[in-house]
Amino acid sequence: MEVTADKNFTVNAPVDKVWELLSDPSRVVVCVQGAQLTEIINDKKFKGKISVKIGPVTSKFNGEGRFEKLDAQAKEMVLQGAGKDTGGKGSASMTMMVNLKEVDGATEVTSSIKLSITGKLAQFGSRMIVAVNDKLIEQFVSKFREVAEGGGEPAAATATPVTAAPAATSATTRQPAVDTAAPTSAADPDLESRVTELEATVKRMETQIRVMQTQLNAEEPEPVNGLQLVGSALKGMFGMK
Repeated sequence: MEVTADKNFTVNAPVDKVWELLSDPSRVVVCVQGAQLTEIINDKKFKGKISVKIGPVTSKFNGEGRFEKLDAQAKEMVLQGAGKDTGGKGSASMTMMVNLKEVDGATEVTSSIKLSITGKLAQFGSRMIVAVNDKLIEQFVSKFREVAEGGGEPAAATATPVTAAPAATSATTRQPAVDTAAPTSAADPDLESRVTELEATVKRMETQIRVMQTQLNAEEPEPVNGLQLVGSALKGMFGMK
């Protein structure tokens, strides 16, 4: 069974900040109810798990996600994910396309999601799955805004760049002479390469720390109760208490 959902929303934050958050699985996972990141494979691939409950049925999925497109210049991404029910009774796959656009200092997010489900969850039919999916998206948007606009998880630390010493020093600040038989220029390609490699290593370490913190805080993600989500949505629509 396959369902689709299109969602547009605005985040009161600069487009670069929204992009940085949305393209970092270790940070955006806190916005997805019932989800947990388990491993960062590389800059574009990661593993995780999610637990979903609809009525009496609970499905736990282990899966892998990857960025098929990650264009920071155009602020466009395509994310694909696939997982299998840990009980061996179904599978799920998703393709999400996202585009960011700056509007008056804020960020307009345009997204399209295609979800395919097989197994025991599919027995509830497309209407139930669509209703649950829509409610999950609403919860994601609410939490994402909270984080992106500064009310949630703090932003990741930025590595301090390593810079080479100035080529010349003024007479008033000249230091004692040292051996300059093999001076290193700020434009030395080997130095630039080492600096880039160091910054990438620091970033990977920060990401792994966030992954471990997520695992320590939630050894088993709380399942998403789809029936409660739909009930809440219907009560809101008809003004029921």
